[in-house]
Amino acid sequence: MTDTSMTSYFKSNISNLKDESGSNIFSDSIFSDSLVLNGEATSNYFGFSVSNAGDVNGDGYSDIIVGAYFNIERAYIYFGGLTMDNIADVTLSGTGGYFGFSVSTAGDVNRDGFSDVIVGQPAGFIGSAFIFYGGSSMNSVPDVTMMDENPSTFFGLSVSDAGDVNGDGYPDVIIGADFTDSRTGRAYIYFGSATMDNNADVILYGESTYSEFGWSVSTAGDVNNDGYSDVIVGADMYNNYTGKCYIFYGGTIMNNIADVEMTGERDHNLFGYSVSTAGDVNGDGYSDVIVGGDNRQRYEVGKAFIFYGGSSMNNVPDVIMIGEATNYSFGISVSCSRRRKRETVIQMLLLVL
Repeated sequence: MTDTSMTSYFKSNISNLKDESGSNIFSDSIFSDSLVLNGEATSNYFGFSVSNAGDVNGDGYSDIIVGAYFNIERAYIYFGGLTMDNIADVTLSGTGGYFGFSVSTAGDVNRDGFSDVIVGQPAGFIGSAFIFYGGSSMNSVPDVTMMDENPSTFFGLSVSDAGDVNGDGYPDVIIGADFTDSRTGRAYIYFGSATMDNNADVILYGESTYSEFGWSVSTAGDVNNDGYSDVIVGADMYNNYTGKCYIFYGGTIMNNIADVEMTGERDHNLFGYSVSTAGDVNGDGYSDVIVGGDNRQRYEVGKAFIFYGGSSMNNVPDVIMIGEATNYSFGISVSCSRRRKRETVIQMLLLVL
């Protein structure tokens, strides 16, 4: 599928998405063609991972980062602007091991006024993740390098900003390693600071072998509105691919006991394949989360689930969004994009390599 046809396909089909009551979720009018970013060559999987990068160069415009993990192993940052172009402004390169498989904003982990980015490199003998500090003249040399202590754990398979989980004023990051401990999986949280180090400050553990806890990780926002950011971790292989997600509340002394656990509807749902904060979609002052379960192993229509935050958040989905047809992998990627003050649009993206 070409870039142009994929864009048209995405726009025409997402406008037909319905919730369980049959009501349309989106209007096609919110989407328009603006800019197409192209990879350098075929078979690089450019666009396999994409993320908001924050404002890495401090010009007042948000930037984006795109990964191309296969063969070329790079990540590209494109600066935003009134006349944004499709030429990469910063190119980051790895040292082998699928660098660029995962990319994300890291927030401003060192609080120097410039947003930073994090890139995962999960393959190879030892998985890694790299933080690159933003700046008025951002370079391509990693400023913090995190490496797993064990081989073949796919450390760096998933990376994300974590918000400020410990309330010290510095944004933190979270990294997944889903093959750790016989594929039980782990997720590692690193606190930001003016002199950020590569020692994990909180380690989260999966609950059963072959569940692949850490396949997906994200900030959850502040779902219980206690002033600390929370995180969400997916284990899409849990219980015969039913899938499960875990929310861990932040705190001055954050622990590794899950505060909310959500489970998929039945086997092979792959619930938790993708996770993200959803912003505050219902405007009640609590952050919400969105979880994708693409159902492709059942050859059924994929779904995405929104769970509202609250002072006593439960594990019952408040909104269930359903794809249009089987084999579309609806829910394989989920994210939050703020459009206007107090308005949030949830985007379910079809992954096309």
